[in-house]
Amino acid sequence: IDCPSTFEGTRSEIRDGRLHGGGLSIEPPSGSRWERNSAYINWLYDSNGMTRDIAPGWMSNVNVGYILVSDGFSSVMSTAAEQFVTCMASSGMFDGFERRELLVNEDYVVSDRIGWRLTSNIFVGNMKNYDIDGDVVDIILVPTDDKDRFAVYVSCVTIGHEENRAEVDVALNSLRFDG
Repeated sequence: IDCPSTFEGTRSEIRDGRLHGGGLSIEPPSGSRWERNSAYINWLYDSNGMTRDIAPGWMSNVNVGYILVSDGFSSVMSTAAEQFVTCMASSGMFDGFERRELLVNEDYVVSDRIGWRLTSNIFVGNMKNYDIDGDVVDIILVPTDDKDRFAVYVSCVTIGHEENRAEVDVALNSLRFDG
């Protein structure tokens, strides 16, 4: 599908022990294999994140940033989250896309703001030789004071990789809205 592009670079900058982007902040994922490289997500502004190599051609990531309604995302958070995951599933991040399985689709509170959480398994067929089925993609949108902007947390964790999941849970559990 056609997805917007910010034409912005990404960063992997830790300030005060946290990654900041789009009005959100998180603690870096735990574990020594995380690198200060940010996954490039074309439609995410102010993107700040980290990546972890899992296998050749496959990585996990956490990012915070924001999306714009004026770029074509819905002003309804649940719909905007669906658009975000659809953009991810159809991007180069998931070459070999086979199918998507919905896990969570509900309100999610971040720092007293009612946001939206959409979690899906995205299955690919081209990583079987590494015993990789795909990723658990977790997207959390948080309203900001700007009606054109949703703050976004996004992570991709290899399905069934419990060590990777535990590392990313550190970041997710520390998620806060800083404004």
